Amino acid sequence: MPANPPTVPEPEPATMESAASAKAQLDDALREAAFRYALEVADDERALHLTVYSSRPPFDGTVEAATEWLRRSGIDATAARDEQTFRVVLTFASADSVHTLIAAQLQPWSTARTTAQQLEDVLSDLGVDSTVDVGTKYLNLHLTEDELGPAITLARLLGAPGLGEGLQLSHRRGIRRLTERIQWLITGVVGSEVSAEAEPACWHEPDRLTIEVSLDQARRLTERLRLAEVADLRNGASQ
Repeated sequence: MPANPPTVPEPEPATMESAASAKAQLDDALREAAFRYALEVADDERALHLTVYSSRPPFDGTVEAATEWLRRSGIDATAARDEQTFRVVLTFASADSVHTLIAAQLQPWSTARTTAQQLEDVLSDLGVDSTVDVGTKYLNLHLTEDELGPAITLARLLGAPGLGEGLQLSHRRGIRRLTERIQWLITGVVGSEVSAEAEPACWHEPDRLTIEVSLDQARRLTERLRLAEVADLRNGASQ
């Protein structure tokens, strides 16, 4: 009589090895990515519950959208509606699912924020007022002032002190021409084409120039500005 084949036990589902450790890692990653959120350990201490309050959630505010986003992102987690807050809550039952969330979704935001902060910092050190809007692939650098004084300063720092000469910057045409010149100047500095768009002043808003750069372009621009910063320090020391 043939022997019965050996019984192979069903693999147990992966569970959270240490909810506290995973929570600490996810807390750090969410903070670095500048997400507003609530993160709790489940009552059985075998899962994490995440609610995202950020203004830029990666999915629409429905359970269906969150479930589809998790599937497309390769994240082994579930989504449900909180009956009290009516917000979508994501439940992560394994350390691997937390690590996937961090690597695939949060790390890109953290990298982008670091890149944006470095650009803002060097511009501030050089006396250029600016703000930077952050995306995971592109940054928008905003230079805002009547007649775009910060843009003229930026051009000088990049080796084009006369970029605004001959332009009537109190007129829309002058602002448009300056925008074109800045666009091509920065394109040359970073080695690939950037986009730029101007919003002429109105009665309640000053002129604003927006320069869109990729993360790599932003890093190259930052490096060039750091060289300008060193040159300014040397010139100041020699005087």
